[in-house]
Amino acid sequence: MEKRYDVPDGEGGTTWRFTGPPAPMRLTMVNGVVTFDGKAFTGAMPGHYLAPRAVAVPALEAAE
Repeated sequence: MEKRYDVPDGEGGTTWRFTGPPAPMRLTMVNGVVTFDGKAFTGAMPGHYLAPRAVAVPALEAAE
């Protein structure tokens, strides 16, 4: 663990956080299909892109 001084403090300066090195990932799967094996892309693309869409959000009412 190491201490890094890179978090904005809301007053124009920075404050600290603890961080460490990332864990190595040996395998990445999407929908049960291997997409990354070690450090190489397998070429498989089993997922689907879901585009965001506008959704009407109902207004909240205050409880009495």
